[in-house]
Amino acid sequence: AAGNISAVSSDSTTITLEVAVENTFYISTTGNDTTGNGSINSPWKSLYKACNSVTTSGKTIHVKAGTYIETLSCNLAVGVSIEGEGVTSVIKSHYTTPNTITISSAAISLVSSATGTTNGNQSISNLKLDGDNLQGSGGILVKKRSNVKVHDVTIVDFFKNGIAFWGPSAFN
Repeated sequence: AAGNISAVSSDSTTITLEVAVENTFYISTTGNDTTGNGSINSPWKSLYKACNSVTTSGKTIHVKAGTYIETLSCNLAVGVSIEGEGVTSVIKSHYTTPNTITISSAAISLVSSATGTTNGNQSISNLKLDGDNLQGSGGILVKKRSNVKVHDVTIVDFFKNGIAFWGPSAFN
């Protein structure tokens, strides 16, 4: 959403400046997790950094074309979506857990702690998730969230599961 700031000068001229509020944040292979701010001109380098920084519902993380090595689980906030540029936006997950199922055993985790389910109102789209020759535990984990759309996502080579949906009573 955009807002306006108006000012009236002494000769009654009104000046209106548009204030843009970013709804899309970016990661790029040339980005920087320390100095970047997620804008198109100063993107972050990792999905992990983006997921930890973008927590307001209605926002989108855009994964620019390239290959990203992720070693930690990316916890996606309620209402935040991830979009890529197709199979050229590759998340290679090296995130592993012991040979047990845990709530964070996926490259991208959408996990709610509330009793029952939470309306996620979010999507993951136009990406390739790669377990990098079975190094990664799982691709996507959705637990206790409804209204989560996953489309046009290629998932390959995870040693546990590509995608898992768990209801409110699974593995509490």
